[in-house]
Amino acid sequence: MTMPEQQGGMLEAALAYARQGVVIFPCKPDKSPRTTNGFYAATTTEDQIRRWWSAHPNDLIGLRTGEESGIFVLDMDNGEVGRASLEHLEAEHGRLPDTYTVEPPATRRRARDRASTGTSATRRASGR
Repeated sequence: MTMPEQQGGMLEAALAYARQGVVIFPCKPDKSPRTTNGFYAATTTEDQIRRWWSAHPNDLIGLRTGEESGIFVLDMDNGEVGRASLEHLEAEHGRLPDTYTVEPPATRRRARDRASTGTSATRRASGR
């Protein structure tokens, strides 16, 4: 999965995700869902996406995660507690494979990717 928000406006990025089969929904600047039904409204339908971002062109893009989309996110603190939690998780379930990593400001890291079939959390938030 490529990360199109790095290459253009939000509408273009939203459409690019949808063309990759990623179900999306608009989020307000505070990251709360813009839609009444939250992530349940997520879609790949171009007309709906254009309506959402025409009304609110600076909205953020929410990705539906979990079993329905096959996208899983590991959001962990970047401090000692976060590293210790990841080490514990890997000791119990095995090392997570490398994947896309996003480093938001300050002390948090997020990793996201499509999961392999039959896998619940399959990616590593290593920061590199």
